[in-house]
Amino acid sequence: MRGIEIVTEFLGKVSYPIDKNKLVEAAHNFRMGDDVIQTVEALPNKVFASLEDVIPYVQKQNAGKAVGGIGKNIGDALGGSH
Repeated sequence: MRGIEIVTEFLGKVSYPIDKNKLVEAAHNFRMGDDVIQTVEALPNKVFASLEDVIPYVQKQNAGKAVGGIGKNIGDALGGSH
């Protein structure tokens, strides 16, 4: 799976609205790879209303860069409840 797809899948599993700090916390809790965590940490300090709200920021910072590494299965990590 391409890097941006990993980040997008993660971001698609969290509940919105959500702020950057909660996204960073979730990435750590779900044992996402370092590249995913760094991508989330680089987001602006704001509340994201939806996946569509955050994706442009992810795309901009990951243009031409591969992101990888999932610590464990995303579905299991998120418990399917988000």
